[in-house]
Amino acid sequence: MNLKPKLVRYVAHDGRGPLLSALLDGKVSFAAAGAGEFAYQLRTGELRALAVMADSRVKGLDVPTGREFGVNVEVLNWRGVLGSPGVSLTERSGLEQLIWRLATSAEWKTYLASNNWQDGYLSPSQFHSFLNVERLRVRQVLGEIGIL
Repeated sequence: MNLKPKLVRYVAHDGRGPLLSALLDGKVSFAAAGAGEFAYQLRTGELRALAVMADSRVKGLDVPTGREFGVNVEVLNWRGVLGSPGVSLTERSGLEQLIWRLATSAEWKTYLASNNWQDGYLSPSQFHSFLNVERLRVRQVLGEIGIL
């Protein structure tokens, strides 16, 4: 099948619950989401993973990458800790230190492994740079497929 992105109707969903309902009720044909968000439905066969948009196959999932289908796009399902502009430098420093301690803890390493997640910790300056690059990359990809 040769899917033309500009012919796909994009429907935004506010969170995992509404998206899962739309998938299970047949209101949407497919979705882009993190595999971990629907791990139960993937295990039970309620949903089927079509591809992972990663640089390599995901351990534990027998699912091809997008590149195996000729789609040269990698999507990271990242999370960040963000604050309002009014956060003081003292508060910011304290939060940065707390996050560093959490990110380097044995408990976090165990949690990463149990959820088959990759550790993507970035220092505050690295995260700032990542956001700038990611914003431009996503804008370009979405523009190419006609969503922006």
